[in-house]
Amino acid sequence: MATGAVLAVLGDGIAQTREPEDYDSKRAVSFCIFDVAYRALCHYAFPAIAGKFHGQIILGLIASIPQTSNLASDVMVTTYSSALEQSLVCQLGIIPLIYYPVFFAITGFVQGLTLEGTVDRAKERFVPLMKRNLLFWIPVQFAVFSFSEEPLQIPLLTLCGLVWTIILSVMAGSAKSSFTEEDDLYCVVGIEDECTIPEQLFPAKTEYDVEQIMKDAPAIEFSNDLVVQGKEPYDLSETDSETRVEDDQTTPVEKVFSNVKNTGGSNRAK
Repeated sequence: MATGAVLAVLGDGIAQTREPEDYDSKRAVSFCIFDVAYRALCHYAFPAIAGKFHGQIILGLIASIPQTSNLASDVMVTTYSSALEQSLVCQLGIIPLIYYPVFFAITGFVQGLTLEGTVDRAKERFVPLMKRNLLFWIPVQFAVFSFSEEPLQIPLLTLCGLVWTIILSVMAGSAKSSFTEEDDLYCVVGIEDECTIPEQLFPAKTEYDVEQIMKDAPAIEFSNDLVVQGKEPYDLSETDSETRVEDDQTTPVEKVFSNVKNTGGSNRAK
């Protein structure tokens, strides 16, 4: 468990190096506590799974089909059926019913989320994480259960867990990245109340940059139901007094261009 805790902090630390924010120690602590709790469960659950499921369900299905019934007694088929059955029990039983509820509860609590925020975060992240979980862990566990002795299974899965911790931390490590009511509203045309357009979507920082882009691209004239290309470029240096668009006849897209044209030269690059 101590090794798993160290690997969990290491994996989260690697994931945090990809992000622009400062190192989040609470996030690291939440991963450490969660990993210790889950590893404790694994030490009891995995031997129980290995002792209970020997592939009898899958072998029973194989034997029930006349065309494949003779394969049910094959030693290799029995070994692989046992490994696959144990992997599926873990991934379709323990993971969705225990692993992720504990993950969201511990990491949300340590990182300061409310109960409602924790539930919303789980709803938002569970399906994408579960898909990635199945793609990663079913092949890994199948290989471990098939080709390794039982005493080596926990150490091998712990090492593979380092890679998974990086993936998990990247996808759902930070509780701060979950949606809250204070987040910016989604923008459709850019003129909605309280709409904030992320700066990284539009690298142009000044009116001068926008003007250069407009000069290099074909101008577009907007109407209520028609877009016509090939017109002369808009003159972004127009003043307020030169703008003659009536509010009641202006489309939302024209308002955007009107706002750009009316910003003046205050932000022009020097």
